[in-house]
Amino acid sequence: MSLGFAIVTRMLQKYPEITEQVDTLISSVGFVSYEDFKFKKKTRFLFRWGSSIFSNRLPAAFLKYVILKGPIITATYKLVADRHVKMKDADKEERDRRIKFEIGLWKCNDIRTYMDTTITMMTLDITPEKVDLPVIHIVTKIDQYFDNKKVAARLKKVFKSVEVYKVKFKSHAPTVIVDLADAEAFIPKEVGKKIRKPA
Repeated sequence: MSLGFAIVTRMLQKYPEITEQVDTLISSVGFVSYEDFKFKKKTRFLFRWGSSIFSNRLPAAFLKYVILKGPIITATYKLVADRHVKMKDADKEERDRRIKFEIGLWKCNDIRTYMDTTITMMTLDITPEKVDLPVIHIVTKIDQYFDNKKVAARLKKVFKSVEVYKVKFKSHAPTVIVDLADAEAFIPKEVGKKIRKPA
């Protein structure tokens, strides 16, 4: 899923013998290049170089121990809740639950790792090397991060073939606190049948 798919792709490029052990390769909103993002150049520049600054020890410590405090995170999410993809579909009680969960995530995340991951995403391009496998690519109806057409076109440069399936999900991915029914909607029934089908 997402960056995880890029990591798997890079592994298959580096160790092509592993492809013989793969029955079905699935990209769930995956990508292979920073150019797949919808971000404007200045936004990507901000993410890229802002992350570079906060990937260092002292700025990361400042961010963690001064900025990322519960009240500041709560106020920020409440301020953008009507527009934020993780909050806008929830009532007040559900929003409060999600915000509490987000505070836990921000506090347990290692800031330097988070920033280094962002740098990777903003500079990634693994399209020059091929992978001798077909891929099933699941996209969401409304993905706030990726241009689905660009992603599919670049996947075709890397993989033997690409089958695209669209789900009606209205964001890049479900949150980690969704229930089973919501998460299940992220896997198209046709893909589910392919996975269950004996090799």
